[in-house]
Amino acid sequence: MILFRYLARELITATAAATTVLLLIVASTRFVRYLESASRGSIDTEVLLIVMGLRLPGFLELILPLSFFLAILLAFGRLYGDNEMSVMAACGVSRAKLLGYTLIVAGMVSMIVAWLVLFVNPYNAANVEKILYDQAQRTEIDAVKPSSFISLKGGAGVVFAEQVSGERNDVVLSNVFVALADQADLGPVVVHAPKGYPEVGADGRRYLVLEDGYRTQGEPGQLDFTQILFDRMGHHIPRATTEELKHSANAMATKELIGTGDLSLESTFQWRLSLIVLVPVVTIMGFALSKTRPRQGRYARIIPAVFLYVFYLSMLNSGRGWIEDGDIPAHIGLLPIHFAFVALAFWLYYRSERIS
Repeated sequence: MILFRYLARELITATAAATTVLLLIVASTRFVRYLESASRGSIDTEVLLIVMGLRLPGFLELILPLSFFLAILLAFGRLYGDNEMSVMAACGVSRAKLLGYTLIVAGMVSMIVAWLVLFVNPYNAANVEKILYDQAQRTEIDAVKPSSFISLKGGAGVVFAEQVSGERNDVVLSNVFVALADQADLGPVVVHAPKGYPEVGADGRRYLVLEDGYRTQGEPGQLDFTQILFDRMGHHIPRATTEELKHSANAMATKELIGTGDLSLESTFQWRLSLIVLVPVVTIMGFALSKTRPRQGRYARIIPAVFLYVFYLSMLNSGRGWIEDGDIPAHIGLLPIHFAFVALAFWLYYRSERIS
């Protein structure tokens, strides 16, 4: 039991460290993309952190198996390098027993991955899609911030408001500036008004209504321009999409994927199960590859091992596509790929037994 606690602590510590590093890398990359969307006005900055928080468990379903695989290579590589494995062998602790201890920890990791892929991530993905759908329903007026320029869709122009008060349909813009692209070959249009607000017209479309302003149109640098004073003027604000929200397969509950006959849903279900099976298989491979010869270096096999892991994951991803295309029967699924890598894992394990 003491030996098990020692190995478990080594593996869990290394897994936590690798997970933290990989999660920071992946999350920061995705966060930069969301920031770019927010700068364009596609996503409200207020929901940015909510979306990232919901995305984090989705990153873990792929990061956690890789982190545990690296933890096995690092932890046992250190034990071999410090001759602790030789001491354990001299005390009668076999490698099979050590593999059994490692598989117990792997079972705990598998349960965490199963909880993520079967329950947490589909629920979070559905919420993210709902948030992004709501963001897509927003118009440029919903995205206007005080003293900020917002680009109109399709490069039609920009909108600026010095002050913004209220929310959604009750928003009021103060000191509004609107610049529109060239219209009817008469030059660009510049509109300024002390007040503006959204309003739904009789045709059911949404407009930005400006009051007590002026509209100027003409070629820049030319004296031939027209200026119109108005009491009230409306500018149509098209919505980004009018389609209803339809959740993707990744956002559907696991029980909704079973027995549907839809190849896309079947492939998603097989993929979720594969991430759970992935953990014990790579555990055996990592344990076998962590054994090194004297003076070989404790980390000599990390790079080949990572390539093997990436190849395994790539084959599973390709198999998911084959199921979706109908090239592999859904009831067979990804089992042949798993069986092939299980056989490879045990071959590596028995081959490592002959390394002295």
